[in-house]
Amino acid sequence: MPSILNRIGFFQFENLIKNRIPFILFAIDFEMPVIFTNFHEQHLINNRVSLKSAALVDYIKEKNLPKDQAMVLICESGKVSPDLVDKVEAMGFHNVYYIDGGLENLLKEKAES
Repeated sequence: MPSILNRIGFFQFENLIKNRIPFILFAIDFEMPVIFTNFHEQHLINNRVSLKSAALVDYIKEKNLPKDQAMVLICESGKVSPDLVDKVEAMGFHNVYYIDGGLENLLKEKAES
């Protein structure tokens, strides 16, 4: 299980965007919703990728990403992406995060803010 330090919520996610921190957003096992498309159109997310969880490691290897590349993983329920963080970190990456509770929780926290 990934460290608590790998877990971010809406507040941290929004800060990444507001502070224009470059990262790749990986939507795992679902299509990227409109909320992220709008962020991308404002050039606040440098890359958005929707793919199946089984394809994540292969995608990262294929793109030959730098080991310090910031990545945020999000799935719908928050149950898939934490385990994928461990796999990506095992590849030598050290700047990998997941959205706590997935898209469902992110949208809930956004509505409450």
